[in-house]
Amino acid sequence: MLDHICFNVKDVEKTAELLSHFGYIEKRRTPHHGGSIEVYCKEQPDLVIELMTQREGDFAGFNHACFLLSGKEEYDELVAQGLNFKGNYHFVADSGRYVDNLVDEDGIKWQVTADHISAAVGYAKEFKWEAKNASGKVVASGE
Repeated sequence: MLDHICFNVKDVEKTAELLSHFGYIEKRRTPHHGGSIEVYCKEQPDLVIELMTQREGDFAGFNHACFLLSGKEEYDELVAQGLNFKGNYHFVADSGRYVDNLVDEDGIKWQVTADHISAAVGYAKEFKWEAKNASGKVVASGE
């Protein structure tokens, strides 16, 4: 299932304001990538548009599309099927999500994510972990 689509933009505030004219409402802000705003519309609340601050060297426009996974086991299945992800399935504290990316032959970045603590259980068995909210407070931990 498609979770979100991400764009690099020069001014996240102005772009969020523009999208508000089309019925998009702010969902949350995160500090990653120089500042980001996530927006959604009431008619399609499960599809988020993420607006990330365009950094030096970044191009403006489409950054990536992201698919929601059920957790680490589903990620491992994709790897077993031969998908070549760039890094490792890891927790990003700024967004509160587990993510990894792959780039296809056309240079398009595709991301996978699981954004709930229960999705991390299989991954957490491998080492000690902590999940923190945007203010740095530990909201879950495990071994």
